[in-house]
Amino acid sequence: MRTWITPCILAILLPLMWSTAGYSLSPHEVLVVYNTDESVVAKSKGVADYYAVARCIPSKNIVGFQFLANEDVAPLEYQNTIAAELNSYLSLPENAHIKVIVLCYGIPSHFSNPVVNWGAVDSSLTILGNPGVPENPHHQLRITNPYCGKEVDFATFRNLRENAVTKDGTTWKLNYLVCRLEAYESPTVTVNVNGRNV
Repeated sequence: MRTWITPCILAILLPLMWSTAGYSLSPHEVLVVYNTDESVVAKSKGVADYYAVARCIPSKNIVGFQFLANEDVAPLEYQNTIAAELNSYLSLPENAHIKVIVLCYGIPSHFSNPVVNWGAVDSSLTILGNPGVPENPHHQLRITNPYCGKEVDFATFRNLRENAVTKDGTTWKLNYLVCRLEAYESPTVTVNVNGRNV
C-alpha cells in the first residue's frame, strides 16, 4: 500500500496539533479503526494497538471492520462498507463523544475511477452523520476544509454556523477530524506492556 505518513511521525504530530493554543482532545474522543480482512488484520490491528497504547486510547475505542485491503476503493464499495459501517457505529448514542477517526494500515485511502479523481476516503468520512450520508455521493466532494485556520476547539466549531460545506446546492457540516496511520512498507510494531510484547 502506498503511504502518507509513518506511525511514529504521526504519533509525534497529532499531540502537537491537538494541543496547539490549548485546543486539546482527550483520548476517549478518538476512535481507532483497523481492517479485519485476513490479508492485513495482524498488521492493521498491530498499528491500532500500538497507537492506542502510546496515546492511552480506551480499548472500547478500538474497532475493526472488514474492508477490501486495497489502496483504491470503488465509490459504491466505499458507501456500502467503509462509510456505512462507520456511520452505523458512530450513530449509536454511546459513541456521540467521538470527534476523531484514526484509520490504520490496510484501509483503502482513495477512490478508484478512471475518469475523475474524487479524492480521499479520509476527507469523505469527515461529513458522516449528516442527513443523506453515506447514501448520497458525498465522496465526490472536492471542497476546502472549513476548520482550517480556525482558532477554536473542534467541539465548539462543530456547532458553529460557519461549519458549512456547500457543494452543488447541498450543505453538510464537518463532524469528524480524520487521520491515517500508515507505513512505507508492511509495518512492524511491537509495544511492551507490563513486560509483554503486544
